[in-house]
Amino acid sequence: MAYFVRVAGFTFEFASLDQLRECIEYFSTQIHPSSREPVFEPEKGHWQRWHDRLPAFIRKGSRRERVLKALRKALQEFANGD
Repeated sequence: MAYFVRVAGFTFEFASLDQLRECIEYFSTQIHPSSREPVFEPEKGHWQRWHDRLPAFIRKGSRRERVLKALRKALQEFANGD
């Protein structure tokens, strides 16, 4: 089953409610560590983290708050089966 949440001009796709909870945790934190890590290097097995692919405009300010509110609401609705 896949879960979709559209907010602030962006559609999130989750394969599980645990992924949705992880995303809520990420957006709950205002300051994140540096993202200066290598992108995909197949010979070394490095992969890009999921949150590095998010557009910058949804990670800051009032949009981040709107995203967080929408994700929490979606988690509640998906968990209740609505």
